[in-house]
Amino acid sequence: MRKAAGKYGNTLEFGHLVGGEEVLEGPLLERRNPSDREDVVARFPEADKDLVRKAALKAREAFAEWSRTPAPIRGQVLFNLVKILEREKPTLTRLMVREVGKTPKEAAGDVQEAIDTALFFASEGRRLYGQTVPSEMRDKELFTFRRPLGVVGIITAGNFPIAVPSWKLIPAVLTGNAVVWKPSEDAPTLSFVFAKLFEEAGLPPGVLNVVFGGGKGSTGQWMVELMDEGLFQKFAFTGSTQVGRWIGEVAGGT
Repeated sequence: MRKAAGKYGNTLEFGHLVGGEEVLEGPLLERRNPSDREDVVARFPEADKDLVRKAALKAREAFAEWSRTPAPIRGQVLFNLVKILEREKPTLTRLMVREVGKTPKEAAGDVQEAIDTALFFASEGRRLYGQTVPSEMRDKELFTFRRPLGVVGIITAGNFPIAVPSWKLIPAVLTGNAVVWKPSEDAPTLSFVFAKLFEEAGLPPGVLNVVFGGGKGSTGQWMVELMDEGLFQKFAFTGSTQVGRWIGEVAGGT
C-alpha cells in the first residue's frame, strides 16, 4: 500500500492480493469519500477474468497445506487476529467513517462484530468434532469426520464492510479452506487492510486472496462464471436477490 498526499488527506493506492503478493494489474478505479466527493480515499485496480482465475489457482495451492494444518493451530491464528483487531479498532473505525460514511458509533460496532466473530470461531478450532453414529448392523461402527471443502469464492456488499466479510472469511479459513474474496468496490481500502491483518495474524500466503472490481460486467461476474471451471467448491454472497438467484443457478449446474 502506498500513500499519495492530497488536499484532503492521504489517498491510499494498493493492488490485488494474490498468493501473498500485491498485484497491480487492471484499469484503476477510485473510491471517494461519500460525504466529500473531493476527497479521494483510494485508487485500486480492477481484476479481469484471468487474474481471478490465477487467484483461485493460488488458493488451491495454499489449500493443500492449510487443510492439513491442525484445526487448533488454525484457531490460534484467529486468536491472534482478535488481538490485532482490538488494537486496530480505532483506526478501522476512522477509516470506515471516511470511506463508507458511517457514524463513528456505527463504524465501531461494525468492527466489534468482526472481533466477536473471530473470538467465537477461534474457540471452534478445538471443537471441530465428528460423530459416532449408532448402526443397525452388527459388528459395524459408523463415524463422521469434518473435512475442508477446498476454495471458497466470496462476494460481499459495502453496507457492513468489516462485519459481513468476517462472518464468511473467518469460518471459512478456520475450517481449513482457502478463499478468493471480491469485496465491495465501495469499501476497497477497508477490505485491503482487513486482509493484511489476517496476514499479520499468521495466515499463510495464498489462503486469503483479494480481487477488486465491480459486479456485473466486472470482477464479480467473472468470479461467478469461474464456478463452471470447477475453481470454487463453495460460494458465499451478500447482495441483491436477482444476483443471488443467478449465482444459485450457476452453482446448481456444478
